[in-house]
Amino acid sequence: MNFHDDGERGLGPVVATLSLGGDATLSFRKKDTGKLASKGSRRPSRKLLTLKLRHGDITIMEGEAVQRLYEHGVEIDGKLRFAATCRKISLEHYA
Repeated sequence: MNFHDDGERGLGPVVATLSLGGDATLSFRKKDTGKLASKGSRRPSRKLLTLKLRHGDITIMEGEAVQRLYEHGVEIDGKLRFAATCRKISLEHYA
């Protein structure tokens, strides 16, 4: 899954994920600062944190700032993998 955030209105601020099946790598980077590369395209930020996820691992992202300041991406290692994700959904999400 490409880099993204889970900062949708009405979701969170805690996201808990259970990894099932094959291994994966979870990476975090700062959100795009708007700096331009030499050819005029935006330069992605470097990865700040990389975690190896194995079957049964639980990852918890807590706090609104995690979603506002950072984005994360998951690279699977080629085997079938599922992620069971839990979060609180407030009524404002449906408004």
